Amino acid sequence: MSSLEHWLTDLLRRHDLSQPDGRDLHRYDLGEEHFEELGRLLRERAAETGAPNPVDAFWKGYLVYAALYFSFRHTGVWRWDPIDEVLGLDERQTVGRTDGICRAARWFGRAGSIQPSGKRFIGFAFFEGGLPTKAIQEHDPVYYARLTRAVHHLQKFRIPPENLRRWIREDIETESILSSVDPDVVCNALTQGALALSGLLARTKTMSVSALAADEGLYEEFNEQFPCFRISKEKFRQFLEDVSTDVSSHDTKEFLRIERILKQSGTAFTMSLRASVRTGAKISSLDDFALLTGLRKRDLPRPAEGQIFCNGTCLAKVKIIPAAVQDEGPDATVRILPMRDYAATGAQALQPLLVELRFRNKETFQIQNLPPAAMGLSPDEPTVFRVDPADAARWKIMGSGSAQIPGEEAMFCVREDAVIKPSEVSAPTRVGEIEGLGVLWRFDAPLKVRVDDATYRMDFRVDRKSVV
Repeated sequence: MSSLEHWLTDLLRRHDLSQPDGRDLHRYDLGEEHFEELGRLLRERAAETGAPNPVDAFWKGYLVYAALYFSFRHTGVWRWDPIDEVLGLDERQTVGRTDGICRAARWFGRAGSIQPSGKRFIGFAFFEGGLPTKAIQEHDPVYYARLTRAVHHLQKFRIPPENLRRWIREDIETESILSSVDPDVVCNALTQGALALSGLLARTKTMSVSALAADEGLYEEFNEQFPCFRISKEKFRQFLEDVSTDVSSHDTKEFLRIERILKQSGTAFTMSLRASVRTGAKISSLDDFALLTGLRKRDLPRPAEGQIFCNGTCLAKVKIIPAAVQDEGPDATVRILPMRDYAATGAQALQPLLVELRFRNKETFQIQNLPPAAMGLSPDEPTVFRVDPADAARWKIMGSGSAQIPGEEAMFCVREDAVIKPSEVSAPTRVGEIEGLGVLWRFDAPLKVRVDDATYRMDFRVDRKSVV
């Protein structure tokens, strides 16, 4: 038995198992030390054997490693490349990845959760590791902001857990990066985390946040209640303090609005984009401003004057006023004066937005926490639209990739050579083209779209009720 097989056997033995029992991979309670050891064993195996056989233990270990990588290292886009690079794998060695991971999923008893193509395939592997711990610690807007908003809702409105779960489910359906993941997996994880954090923070009436974080028993209790988020004891205190501070900031509305709309005029369709700053925006503290922008508070000068630019257009002037000058709070107030909107149509409306904060001293910061609409659109995966309930000539973007759609009709746009597999109920209708994005189709029944090696699935919710 090789070292890699020994590692997998020990993984089971630590939980008194002779074979996997179908649990999520994050429930094997693996930490950084296991992640590093497994990486070393996989690198050694890859160097020794060349291209791993699909039935080889290598892919069982690879699946576990990918799950842990998502938790401990992931902060960006979903790709295999960073993992392959760490493990020293070339293209020849990854030819059998799909078959290998599918076999590994069956061995772990997790085959029912996997789709062997498209983003749902890589999404399965990554979310087996639970939520991305590193991304959440770094205040990632997709996960961290939703988590703290959920805690805020629990504390302010005392909503029942099932109502919270429903709110989170509806919220994540608007997030394009999550549209290709089983929404129940993400929804359950965020709900679980919000309940665990809210329960901890409720004790701040009798204990300080520092005392809470230092309590070994409460730390273990938190891990039991929120097993898909593995944070070390050393980092737990800072995380809990950050959450406590940021939960209170969610009464502040986002100051930046970004909207991409598909406009219909007769049989013609045109993409439009508009970015603007809310009129009279005033952010009560530098903490709030840092949360909304994704910038670090310690990096922001004070007092200071600057401007917010979007793709070169000045959207607004910004003024940071220290508390010592205006005596309105613990640090500073940020006042924002709108100047003009950024607007684009056609192919330019498909491009990603670069939003920057430029100060008079020439310091420039790229604003990180942008709405999903700030991301660019690509013809390489379907972009899904649903009609604006207030205006039938306007179609809002739901996201890119696979989707579950509210209502009874939608449209998607994808490149010309995509293969569309309609259901027996109804076939999609070609209604036009969007410059730079591809062919536009209207549909009212489930279908599949294949682009290169990726398959995307689009379906309508069972209740067929539109959500405004």
